[in-house]
Amino acid sequence: MQTWFEWKNQNKDKIQHIVGFEERFVDDILSRIKGLKPESVIAQYPFIDSRNKNRFIDFVIIIEHQNKKILLPIELDGFWKFQDYHSFNDTLERQNDLINQFGFLLRYTNKKMLSNPQSIIDEISEFIRNTHKNIETKTLAERNKKQAEQVQQERLNTLLSEISVLKNREEINRKQNIKEQKNTEELQKEIEQIKKAIFSLQKNSISSKEKSIPSESVTRKIQNGHITLKSILLLLIGISILAIGYYWFKQAEFSHQKNSLHKENVYCGRLVEIRAVDFGIFLNFDKRYPNHSFSVKILNKDLEKMNNAEIVQYENTYLCVTGNISSHMNKPIIEITEQSQLFKK
Repeated sequence: MQTWFEWKNQNKDKIQHIVGFEERFVDDILSRIKGLKPESVIAQYPFIDSRNKNRFIDFVIIIEHQNKKILLPIELDGFWKFQDYHSFNDTLERQNDLINQFGFLLRYTNKKMLSNPQSIIDEISEFIRNTHKNIETKTLAERNKKQAEQVQQERLNTLLSEISVLKNREEINRKQNIKEQKNTEELQKEIEQIKKAIFSLQKNSISSKEKSIPSESVTRKIQNGHITLKSILLLLIGISILAIGYYWFKQAEFSHQKNSLHKENVYCGRLVEIRAVDFGIFLNFDKRYPNHSFSVKILNKDLEKMNNAEIVQYENTYLCVTGNISSHMNKPIIEITEQSQLFKK
């Protein structure tokens, strides 16, 4: 009789995951179901969908009943399956194909597996008992279908909410750009007006010199007066210089702010923890969560493109990461999408 340890060794390539969700499902749930034998479980069970495309189911339990074999498909879901409309639609089509071929489907999120494994054990055990007693499983299938539809609707609402937030942010940025452009245009108009005034004064000054020399009394009045043509000209030149200086100062400040927003940062430290969550993993530096000084976030969809085994080997090593730094729970964090953003110094 095969043990669960032997079963895992035999199927290690099929249940491999960067944070071990499939292996934990075997250890924490399948191996604890009373009466379930390892040889009755198949990992990565193949099937063909409605478009003749080869697909795989995470786990299938073979339930033998009255010389008949009933297959119970089980799927584990991460948040990445619902992060965009393409993945969301593919998940729905896959689910419909499974229900059409097998009659029922049990789906569980990675988060539920980690937080409440006993509820999953109870539900699978109930399904097996009902099958052995030849009880109609249609009610259970309908309930699970409704649960799956509810989860998918919640994910869809979340996506729509995020899209609304992004659109609002884009509109705010657009209005700010228009305002800044308008202020710059108004400042340029003022400068042009000052230049025209200076040119006009200079022209009038030259014309006055070409005329006859004023009498001694008139000359004395101009020299003793509080405001002369020369003082007005100098005042306008000073205002023009100040305006131009202020304009270039604001332009330099705006350019510096734009560059600082897009500047990539490099952080180095000791990677002490790889922490799994429903939507991906966190790499925590210097100390374990929640006392870490810095963290790196990698979503499940990006993990699929990376060398998972190599990332695991980074643990307890001095590692550097490059990218845009933001804040998460008052701690600095960098979200990476490429493995090349991680490197050893």
